[in-house]
Amino acid sequence: MRVAALDLGSNTSLLMIAEVEQGAIVRELHDETTVTRLGQGVHSARRFHPEALIRMRDCLERYQKIIVEHKCDKVIAVATSAARDVANGEELLKAGRALGIPIHIISEREAELTFRGAICDRERAEGTVVVDVGGGSTEIIYKAGNIIRGTSVDVGSVRLSEMFVKSDPISTVELSQLRAYASEAFAAANIASIPIGEIVAVAGTPTTLAGLVQKIDFDATKIHGF
Repeated sequence: MRVAALDLGSNTSLLMIAEVEQGAIVRELHDETTVTRLGQGVHSARRFHPEALIRMRDCLERYQKIIVEHKCDKVIAVATSAARDVANGEELLKAGRALGIPIHIISEREAELTFRGAICDRERAEGTVVVDVGGGSTEIIYKAGNIIRGTSVDVGSVRLSEMFVKSDPISTVELSQLRAYASEAFAAANIASIPIGEIVAVAGTPTTLAGLVQKIDFDATKIHGF
């Protein structure tokens, strides 16, 4: 089966098209990331900004053409933190429906999907904690017995940039305020104390940092597992 999967986050919108057999990817056909900044202004206004919706519609139109070109059998799209926080989320769903892209706004299921994706090529799940740094929030996810549990904290790249970063480069005062907010948010979050054998970080912020440390442009073969 040929599947198109879209992940519509607060900062980026991802499209992967792959051949899938028995629930596993056997061949990747297309993998693309577009900076759509869907979370623009969401923290303060609790609504999608008109400019963000225009960027998202343009992105979805382009992705829809790619999906048609690849003759996909199934299309799955999910939206996360930004879409959960707004009063006009229907605007995003309507844009998807117009293009034949059904969009699901996920909450509790996000932890499960992220965890399964992050450890899909690893031998063990026990003792592994997945940290997903998004644009609107950071998810901390682990497996307790047979249950995958996650905690969402309102600390994300877009959210914190809009709240605190007013200068470039960031000033000492702004950085101090940002760090204080993040520290307080994580301290107040209901994160379980569990034995940790390994932490796996996913999404744009960790992969960008991995590239900076290695002084390379994005290269999945060098960043995955770094």
